[in-house]
Amino acid sequence: METTIENAKISSSKLGYEDHGVFTAMIFINGEGWGCGFGGYALDGWDEAEGRRIGTRFGIEFITEVLNTLGVGNWEDLPGTHVRVETEGIGGGIRRIGHIIKDRWFDPKMLADAFCPEEKK
Repeated sequence: METTIENAKISSSKLGYEDHGVFTAMIFINGEGWGCGFGGYALDGWDEAEGRRIGTRFGIEFITEVLNTLGVGNWEDLPGTHVRVETEGIGGGIRRIGHIIKDRWFDPKMLADAFCPEEKK
């Protein structure tokens, strides 16, 4: 599938629990005539010994990579931030996000491959 790189702007973001109690993050991004969410990954996991969901290394790395890539210090500063996005085109999702000026990119699939190798099996 061919990808496209476009400039866009973050309209809003969410960091918290979704309906099933999974801790997640979502960034809502608007481009020229389109909008799409980026994220939705589980940033925690079930710990049988604890009997509850606990944060994961993937989760904290996801949050810090978003902030570092976009050059913001707080999650609350994301709305209004200009970004570059690599999309899968019309009807597809956002593969990765990048700093609007600097050549810094964040690809959550690469992060998941690095921190969640057991999921590849």
